[in-house]
Amino acid sequence: MNQFPILVTVTLVSCLLGCASESDITESLTDSSAAKSSVQSRDLEPSPEIIEKRIEYRDAMRRVVSILEGRYLQGIDSITPLAEANVTLAEAELAAAVSQEERDAALEKMLGHAIKREDYARITMETGAGRTDNLAMATAGRLKVELMLLEEKQRLATPVSPEDTD
Repeated sequence: MNQFPILVTVTLVSCLLGCASESDITESLTDSSAAKSSVQSRDLEPSPEIIEKRIEYRDAMRRVVSILEGRYLQGIDSITPLAEANVTLAEAELAAAVSQEERDAALEKMLGHAIKREDYARITMETGAGRTDNLAMATAGRLKVELMLLEEKQRLATPVSPEDTD
């Protein structure tokens, strides 16, 4: 089983939440052989069981976000668990996407959450309640999602050669 998508997911979540170290990000970005295999595996059609489990996971994350949103609005929890759950939900939606439109929507949603996370980190730092490393990690997380969007657009623009269809 290819573990590169899991590594990217963990690194992205860590970046967005300010938990990954700089070496974690560097190692994941420089692993070009894993990146190539990820692109190849993305084009393979997952089994119906995998698709069903991805949808089940996405729906479970939607429930988690709904619960955490209520807790945040009631003042019971901070925004941090909600932000983490929103990122995880966006990743689950990307994994469960069956059409290009769904993939695009999930990536745009991830970018929106990354921008919100960066804005929150910037505001907390400017008010003296945040740390510079949290802002730097949030910025790196936003840039990573922007990179994912660009890579997706490039993947779609790259024509399939006749050798790839055999």
